[in-house]
Amino acid sequence: MKGDPDESLSFLDEIAESPPASSRRKRRGRGDKFETGLEDVSYREAARATANKSMAGQYKRYTVYLAPEDIAHLKEVAAELELSQAETARWFFQQMFVYYGQGLRPEMEEVVVRRRLKQQG
Repeated sequence: MKGDPDESLSFLDEIAESPPASSRRKRRGRGDKFETGLEDVSYREAARATANKSMAGQYKRYTVYLAPEDIAHLKEVAAELELSQAETARWFFQQMFVYYGQGLRPEMEEVVVRRRLKQQG
């Protein structure tokens, strides 16, 4: 056997000491408690290294559920602009992030639910 077996695991010490990356957004939940050592690796590089199919070129696949009429409207706009549906959807998202940054928020209605007590007797 060559060398000390503990030396082959020395790279783990460097991973534990590495500061969290600012290049990736922090996620909420249980995942924040763990460091993988891949915090500084881009999504694209990680997908390539693991043969992950979640990347499509420079874009990461993400599933969203839309109402059928919204999908029909997206298709109409894409055809009108002579863009693909994916390009049109990305443009919509990017525009909404701009509006969100300018203070636009969804309209929300606060609903108060009160329970009626049954009278005995």
